[in-house]
Amino acid sequence: MHDPNERVTLDADTFTDDQRDGIACVRCGSAFAPGVASVPVGIVDGGQVFACKPCACPVQPDQDADTAAVALPETDRRTARVWGHVAARNRLPVTVCPWRGNSGRERALRFAWTRAYAQARPDQCDQALADDEPGVWSVVWDAHVHGRDAAAAGEPLSLRVCPYPMGAETAVGQAQFRAWCDGYDSVRPFPIDFGD
Repeated sequence: MHDPNERVTLDADTFTDDQRDGIACVRCGSAFAPGVASVPVGIVDGGQVFACKPCACPVQPDQDADTAAVALPETDRRTARVWGHVAARNRLPVTVCPWRGNSGRERALRFAWTRAYAQARPDQCDQALADDEPGVWSVVWDAHVHGRDAAAAGEPLSLRVCPYPMGAETAVGQAQFRAWCDGYDSVRPFPIDFGD
């Protein structure tokens, strides 16, 4: 069992993109799945990073992350991403993802596959979004980051600047629009006058 007061040493040079984005544990590298509790453990490159909640992380204090069962070689992640893009380009349904198990490895591969699929075909991911599929939610988070970046770059607040349509017909599209606006607002709050 982890000590909740245990200090986590952050070495940003060893983090994956998912760990830097706050969607994977900085201890074990496991992508956060629905129902997995996480706790903030620090700020890296301006973004908050998280670890599995103490007691839930498969990496014990005396075990290093490289020996955890959920650690994936980059070639496996890349393969999953490529197959996700191929499935999307061939208009296969998101449900054909070959990784459906609950092991750390299966969840990590499913995350990479669904993220790649959702980036290529967000219009086909409404059910995956409703099922809290982390790979699809990460695409929504990307929209939030794009909104923050636009605001930080001084882009004016307008529908032309936002790359996500306000009247999207899909749940993913609507979530991306809201996330972009929220990201923009977090850096440059909207000048809204609620008066008469």
